[in-house]
Amino acid sequence: MQAEVNVTIAENPGVIDFISLTVRFKGGAIGSAEVLNNTPPGYPAFHQLDIYGTSGAIRARDHDLTGLARFTDAGTEYPAQYEMLLHNLPAYARELAELVDAIRQDRPLVMPPSEARAALAITLAAVRSAHEGHAIQMGELV
Repeated sequence: MQAEVNVTIAENPGVIDFISLTVRFKGGAIGSAEVLNNTPPGYPAFHQLDIYGTSGAIRARDHDLTGLARFTDAGTEYPAQYEMLLHNLPAYARELAELVDAIRQDRPLVMPPSEARAALAITLAAVRSAHEGHAIQMGELV
């Protein structure tokens, strides 16, 4: 994984408001993502994700209001449309409600904690790559 981050608001030191990263997966697929949360007034936040493999590609980005596009030999499909990619305004409330329900019902969480740990590992690798200026292997984080 290789990443670049930037702080573009001088009065907000230490808070990353831009990140760009590329990932090469074990199977050979490559992915890239960019997030910009400091756009001029009136502009939406910018979020984009692309993953390319030998059998096709997927793209999710909100600057053209396309939630998800899937590219295959058969053509392009648009299985999801959202106002913006990060359509998560009530997400934190839903996450907490899921946690409370799982505890009350004595059942596993819908999303296993291993998924959250994997997302955190990717984020930490991206930040480390940006600060150190070189690619980070996910195995280096163990």
